[in-house]
Amino acid sequence: AALAEPSRYNLYSLIADEPIELKMPNGSRWAPKNYDHKLHGAVPLYTALAKSYNLPTVKVGLDMGVDRVHDLIEAAGLQGPPRLPSMFLGAINASPLDVAQIYSTLAASGYLTPLLAIREVMTKDGQPLSRYSFQLKQTLPEGPVYLTNWAMQKVIEFGTGRWAVSVLPA
Repeated sequence: AALAEPSRYNLYSLIADEPIELKMPNGSRWAPKNYDHKLHGAVPLYTALAKSYNLPTVKVGLDMGVDRVHDLIEAAGLQGPPRLPSMFLGAINASPLDVAQIYSTLAASGYLTPLLAIREVMTKDGQPLSRYSFQLKQTLPEGPVYLTNWAMQKVIEFGTGRWAVSVLPA
């Protein structure tokens, strides 16, 4: 959502990594923390994403709005995530298939193709009986998706996923 507004945000925008506390509708308080329990000052957006800094991510999500982020998650292929600020951090109830659907949409430059387990049914002679064609629809804008994918590469290059390089074959 933020990268769709380049006049406000880009991958180099400095985001404050500072404490946040929200009063929830039920009266409880939500105060997310960074996984390392440290504050990192003002960090570029791409660094906050690559290093999984929760506080800047929540700050940007709040600036974009819960409803807007919710709608983008649905456009990527996940139906019905709760409209709560915790969704900015991926705290949503999603099956592995749901997550694969979201990543599939990102990998396809914002084009949603519902995942199918069966592509066609064939007769015993190998002739097609029924085919289930792909339904392709652009649901996310290509530019922000490209930038998101670039930022996701940084997770592997220097962020919280850098360990994967040491265990995956080249």
